[in-house]
Amino acid sequence: MKWPSLPRLDWRSSERTVVATGVALMAAVLLTLGWLALHDREQLLDSLRERNELLARVFADRATRNIDVTALALASIAEGAARGLPLDGAEIRAALTQTLVSLPFVRSVALMDAQGQLVASSEAGEQGRVIALNALGRLPAPGKDALGPFVRARQLGDLAELTDVAGGRAPRVAPTGVGFLPLLRGALLPDRQMIYVVALLNLEAFTNFQQVAVKDERAASALLTYSGQLLAATAGVPRNPGDDASSLPPYTTFLPRLEQGPWVGEGLRPGVQIAAFKVSATRPLVVLVEIDRSQALAAWSSGALRLLATALAALLVIGGMTATAARSMRAREQVRDQLDQAQQQVARRERELRVTIASLQEIVFRTDTSGALTFVNERWADYTHTPVESAVGRHPWDLLVPADRPAVRALFAAANDAGQRRLQARMVTAVGLRWFDVSVMPLQQDGQLLGFAGSAMDVTESRNAERATREARDAAEEASQAKSEFIANISHELRTPLQSILGFSELGLMRARDQDRFKSMFGDIQGAGQRMLNLVNDLLDVAKIDSTIGTMNLERSDLRGLVRGVAGELLPQLGARGLRLELHLPEQPLRAKVDPMRFEQVLRNVLANAIKFSPAGGLISLIGDQAASGELHLAVSDRGPGIPPAELESIFEAFVQSSHTKDGSGGTGLGLAICRKIVDAHGGTIHADNRPGGGAVFHIRLPARSTSEGPADPPSS
Repeated sequence: MKWPSLPRLDWRSSERTVVATGVALMAAVLLTLGWLALHDREQLLDSLRERNELLARVFADRATRNIDVTALALASIAEGAARGLPLDGAEIRAALTQTLVSLPFVRSVALMDAQGQLVASSEAGEQGRVIALNALGRLPAPGKDALGPFVRARQLGDLAELTDVAGGRAPRVAPTGVGFLPLLRGALLPDRQMIYVVALLNLEAFTNFQQVAVKDERAASALLTYSGQLLAATAGVPRNPGDDASSLPPYTTFLPRLEQGPWVGEGLRPGVQIAAFKVSATRPLVVLVEIDRSQALAAWSSGALRLLATALAALLVIGGMTATAARSMRAREQVRDQLDQAQQQVARRERELRVTIASLQEIVFRTDTSGALTFVNERWADYTHTPVESAVGRHPWDLLVPADRPAVRALFAAANDAGQRRLQARMVTAVGLRWFDVSVMPLQQDGQLLGFAGSAMDVTESRNAERATREARDAAEEASQAKSEFIANISHELRTPLQSILGFSELGLMRARDQDRFKSMFGDIQGAGQRMLNLVNDLLDVAKIDSTIGTMNLERSDLRGLVRGVAGELLPQLGARGLRLELHLPEQPLRAKVDPMRFEQVLRNVLANAIKFSPAGGLISLIGDQAASGELHLAVSDRGPGIPPAELESIFEAFVQSSHTKDGSGGTGLGLAICRKIVDAHGGTIHADNRPGGGAVFHIRLPARSTSEGPADPPSS
């Protein structure tokens, strides 16, 4: 191709333009790099704030779990004392020792009476000592626990010496920073005397965990009480346990309005700190995490200096390029050479574009304003078995089936719409009937229509796959419906003869009261029939639930009333086994939207399971609470054989029972499957765990009720 001659240029005007452009580019570089430096600084600060918030949550959760685990251990010891175990006996001493061994963050464990006398202790020599009770803070009520204040002492025995000052013994004062956090559990002995189980929480264990987790010499963290008393802090914090830190922003600005959040300002150490805090979910504790802002920005400052050096280098490069470009404008021949090179590059790119279009798997075309083809790629020949040249002048819609031609022709309407136009159409090709996704885009210049560009992609495989998927889904839904109808029909058909069998077996038992042989036979018939009837009823429940998921009659309810109602129904079964059911429900309502009848069925099945597998004379407990997020939680625990870990999930499948309960006491294996279906329909979850010390715990969780739903129904008495 021969390019036209280049006209003579005004090189002075061009030089001024190049210089102005170079100056503008240098200013743009300075502004861009300055923005990048500031952006990096904000990103660094944001990442540090997010990191501090994450560490605060992790440390708060860790401290909460440690204290809650200790509280469970104290509850177990207190329960043994309440059952009448000798306070100085081997079982209590073993429990104290086991608690100390299994909980490394506990310094010692002891039992004391209401006068402060240590009845038993994991520390040798402390038994019989009398300590100052007021040093341990508020004493808990029976069955409750309480977290005391920071005590500046190593052991409980140090508190005993404080009471001996009048006898001439000087009190032992622990070094600054040494102390413990007492956790107490109250219990009532059979003789109605009060007893307290005391655990000394080693605050250094919390500090060590935080020190290892932070792994940053610039950072620090601390554990404080909700009132602002410092309990423990990592190295580098110039404060001692027991100091008052209530002047920090979490106490002056955020609490109790917010229970977590970041701030920049005063912290545990001198200087400006980037910090965050988190309040424990269940304990009056606060965790602070901070990093010194000046130290944190030191790395950014060095990076900013490097960026500045880069900017200077870039400015030098741009300045040199500008000077070079300005000088180059003075030579017409040099400009002509550069233009020739650019034209050659354009020609090369055009050839590359043609090769790319030819390699496409879809038909690419261009038309004039009337829709007549002016260009088509090689893919045309694969479908039509005709040369590409024969397509020029033809209209694309002429190749389609007659029914689709009007719609495709409308894509080439000379409208002002410059957007993409597309639809799917059929074409009879050399390889049969094919579906194509046709896309057309008007080509315009200065508001004038120049023609159309478009493509046609073969989508026959994807349409077939979509149809097959739809047919498979319909078949699966029909099969599920047929299964539910079959179960319902066969269950109804079985109930009538079963009622007759049960009726005649009861009549036989009445008439054979004095004939042991016939009495045993009729008893076996009645037991088998009753089990069969239970299975049929469970199958009907499964069918009903499957067919009514999404049509639950949800009502605003207080779960406490439902729990107490079901507990009352089960009193005869509990009495027959000599079992005790303890309900631990909060004073405030447990509000949720549930189907009362279905949710009572869940409670009934779970409690019935606990009754079946609890040893005679055992204890079953039901605990209800509501998280800060509004989620409701019910936990039913027993002291039975427990569930093998590998079966904790499979027991919720239909007709599946735990291997520990396949002794004839496990029922049909449908109860828990029904429970899961009902809870799932409420948007909640149900799962099982093994209880420490033996037995199983079933957890039922329901989502939070929206605040816009209004108050729940008043609790049942």
